[in-house]
Amino acid sequence: MNDNEKIHKILEYICDNYSHGIVDTDEIAEAINLSLSETNKLARQIIKNGDAKEGGSDKTTNQKGAISILQTVATNDAYQTKKYLKKSKSDKNESIPLIWKWIFAIVGAMAAIATIYQVFFA
Repeated sequence: MNDNEKIHKILEYICDNYSHGIVDTDEIAEAINLSLSETNKLARQIIKNGDAKEGGSDKTTNQKGAISILQTVATNDAYQTKKYLKKSKSDKNESIPLIWKWIFAIVGAMAAIATIYQVFFA
């Protein structure tokens, strides 16, 4: 499972279990079977992208090494529209133009070699 699919699972957990509340990443990590550090990393990405807000942290949250996530309307929107799954699919399609660049580079190099051969050896 790639990061975008994991983020979607996090959003799914938050949206299915909370109604505009605050949830800690240690709870999410346990529920969806990810490490706390990976869940924290992905939660920071969700917050950075504006799809949730940091819920503030208290002494208990800090002791657990967790992050509090505040669910917002954007959280629900990102989950319902499958925002991160769409990103995942578009990431795969970005490799196609790269293939064409390589093909043109190889064809160009072969044309240059053919020209040099004709100039010096023909």
